[in-house]
Amino acid sequence: MERLIIEKPGKIGFTEFQIKSLGDNQALAKTLYSGLSHGTEMHAYRGLDTSSYPCGTGYSNVGEIVEVGNNVKNASIGDLVFAYSGHATYFAVDDTNLFKLPVGLTPQAGVFLALLGVAYNGILEARIVLGETVVAFGLGVVGQLVCQLARLSGAGQIIGVDPIELRRQKAKEFVADFIFDPTKVDVAKEVKNLTEGLGADIAIESSGVTSALNEAIKVVRMYSPVVVLSWYSGGSPDLYLGREFHFNKIKLLQAQGGGVNPELLARWTHERKIKSSLAIMPKLRLNELITHVINFADAQIAYDLVDKNPEETIQVVLKY
Repeated sequence: MERLIIEKPGKIGFTEFQIKSLGDNQALAKTLYSGLSHGTEMHAYRGLDTSSYPCGTGYSNVGEIVEVGNNVKNASIGDLVFAYSGHATYFAVDDTNLFKLPVGLTPQAGVFLALLGVAYNGILEARIVLGETVVAFGLGVVGQLVCQLARLSGAGQIIGVDPIELRRQKAKEFVADFIFDPTKVDVAKEVKNLTEGLGADIAIESSGVTSALNEAIKVVRMYSPVVVLSWYSGGSPDLYLGREFHFNKIKLLQAQGGGVNPELLARWTHERKIKSSLAIMPKLRLNELITHVINFADAQIAYDLVDKNPEETIQVVLKY
């Protein structure tokens, strides 16, 4: 059994490990695919927000169950399952942390469940009303999923913003009504032109770039929310909370993969969100977001690709 580690910034390695015995409530799966995170993992790979090396990494694995403990009820040998587990040839997790893939979903598409949970939380925070205009800043995996979920939630107009042409074109092909390159146009002006001068109803920011958050604040109308899904590595020294933020009384909301908004707990739990995410996956265009499938043994190539050529990638998947 092998596990992927980041030995030091910019360097991938592998280490051997053993799973000597399973607990009664655990199951063992042989990994088929794992998804490379272009946000959190890249922070560690680039030497940001990580205090020590070597370190394990990854949290989106799909595998086939090969052994189960005596008390396991949610999975059987042969099942295809997702787990929030690091990149490794095998993973053993508790029964309650295994999620069977829905019928009809390809195994490689299962790696999207973790980031779909992030996008789903963004939609729950946004509370989209039928017919509203939603602007998605950042059209990586999370942003693409936000656009698709926003349409299913009743958004009347979806606008995607990203400097990478591949990502803009995918969003336009799938669901976005308009796409903009923030390096070429004044996004706030364009959005105002599309909304009779009022601005968007909601902006959802997942690019991880402070300038995008500043722009998101500018594009929404008075009293509107900006939902932040990003982790701003190194802080946000360039964040500007003047003018539009102050005078338009913009609401900044934060969401990530864990939990749900406490205000929604009467109806929503983290468990319900995961079940709903699984149920909705066959309705989404997921396989087309996978731009590269690279062998686990060649993980260094995968990480370098995302790090140095992000314009070529949306989702990179490791194959075992």
